[in-house]
Amino acid sequence: SDTAKDLISRMLVVNPQHRFTATDALNHSFFSQYVLNEVRQFSPYRRFKVICMTVLATMRIYCNYRRAKPVTTEVIKSDPYAVKPIRKLIDACAFRIYGHWVKKGLTQNRAALFENSPKAILLSLATEAEEQAQQSW
Repeated sequence: SDTAKDLISRMLVVNPQHRFTATDALNHSFFSQYVLNEVRQFSPYRRFKVICMTVLATMRIYCNYRRAKPVTTEVIKSDPYAVKPIRKLIDACAFRIYGHWVKKGLTQNRAALFENSPKAILLSLATEAEEQAQQSW
């Protein structure tokens, strides 16, 4: 801007008698044209924090990129459940095929298709334990 150019040219005068002093420079119209509320206060802590967060995010993205393993047909053939999208696809297809056999009752649920130990067995074991506890009293 013109006011900034004027301030700089008056501060760079070679003759010290005609050069602006610090007080003259601070009283120049360049500094009075900005309202104090409009000028954002510089915070070195905030700037350092933003730089740190940017570096951390960049490193996290880079490390995740380097850690990603390519999915080959050999990996899918040997261990398809190791790849999450393939695992979800297999589970969805299995549920579509066998879902009609799984009833919705107190002892069965639709998750029984994917459970390692069926819930019905656990429920029957719990009721047997309760019955034995009541008989011992």
